[in-house]
Amino acid sequence: MALATQAAVNMNDMLARAASALEQASEYTLVVRDEVRGRVVRDARAASDLINKEQRAVHGYAWIETTLAALSAVLVWAHKREQNKSFSQADQLAVNIAFGEYLAQIATGIPMGQNEFIRPSDLGLSAKASELLSHPDVSYFVEAGNTAENRARLTQLIQEGQGISDDFEDEMLDAVKEQYRRFTQERIIPNAHQWHLNNDLVPDDIVKEMADLGTFGVCIPEEHGGLGLGKLFMCI
Repeated sequence: MALATQAAVNMNDMLARAASALEQASEYTLVVRDEVRGRVVRDARAASDLINKEQRAVHGYAWIETTLAALSAVLVWAHKREQNKSFSQADQLAVNIAFGEYLAQIATGIPMGQNEFIRPSDLGLSAKASELLSHPDVSYFVEAGNTAENRARLTQLIQEGQGISDDFEDEMLDAVKEQYRRFTQERIIPNAHQWHLNNDLVPDDIVKEMADLGTFGVCIPEEHGGLGLGKLFMCI
């Protein structure tokens, strides 16, 4: 009982730290927004020539906002798992790893491609980024979140069958997810490694089965032969 209580305390502390770190990252992102806005706005309007000139900064700001949105979604998911009393150790490790990695990227440099980064120095915000990193809740995740030990432990838990929770709490979304999971386990996993070794294309019969599931028409309207579903279904 004492161990369970301590685990609950640690979990609640972690979620509180995550919320605080997210708030700090949000404030930093507002500073990034204002900096980029100052570079591309003329006469109270975004100017296309300035956007073209500052396209790296504009692109980088979009990446920073996207990364922030991802962390926000992770925290919402974590709170739901905690409220449902289903926040497993694997889930908690996933939160720590995600916050550790992406807070570090926001504060030091986000890879926008294989050879392009957006760094605080590109925006003249090195001092602000240092302030972000120095906040105790941010530094907690940067230093102790995405560690080799946490990644190894998460890998071990997954190998033991404790996967990261991925229920959407939506009957249709979860049904689509399970349908494709079964297809992957039955038709892809047993063969994929050999296809790779042989440098084979994915066999036509597999592609046809995927087509029969509606894979290639998820977002196409029903009147044109698709499923008429949204982007989230396509991602799943």
